[in-house]
Amino acid sequence: MTQQADTTAMADIMGKLNNVQAGIPNKKPSAEANEIGAMADVLRKLQDISGTVAQGVVSESKTNPELNAAVNTQRTATGVTVSRYDIRTQKKTVQEGLQKTFYYIVDNSTGDVIYDDLGLFESAMGIVKHKLYTENDSSVQRILDLDQEYVGIMMETYGYKRRLKRIDESSVQFDVTSAKYSNSKTKLSLTKTKLLKAL
Repeated sequence: MTQQADTTAMADIMGKLNNVQAGIPNKKPSAEANEIGAMADVLRKLQDISGTVAQGVVSESKTNPELNAAVNTQRTATGVTVSRYDIRTQKKTVQEGLQKTFYYIVDNSTGDVIYDDLGLFESAMGIVKHKLYTENDSSVQRILDLDQEYVGIMMETYGYKRRLKRIDESSVQFDVTSAKYSNSKTKLSLTKTKLLKAL
């Protein structure tokens, strides 16, 4: 079927469903009228079920912080809003040729930036969750420390990568720098894993 044929067929089905719901008699054979009635019942049941599921999600979010954060997160023009906090982005040049997106957290009740220069969105989200649900300052500090460590290693890794492009591949310097680059990438991955576990 072409897209136009699909559109026409769907419009025809919707028109027939509307007629059945409005009580307009169908001039088509009764088998087709029965199919339309059955389709209307299925759509009604689907609407009832989806409403029940939505109510269940809202109820569960009151006792589940992770779900509550997901339900209360909205995308904005500058980032995302989670409850009373905004997570916003800012691009900065951290080294020659390297632009990095950093995240900062704004408390909407005061308009103050409470944390800035976070290297990972996950760090910002983790901090907001702790501020909202646990108020555990040591957990927040751990995330801040690991995020700062991540940014430092990320810049170190980028520096080795840039150096590799300028060094002759047959030189000893290339081998040494390549080994340092590989080691730095491993440290970067391990730091991110530690940070994600700390969330």
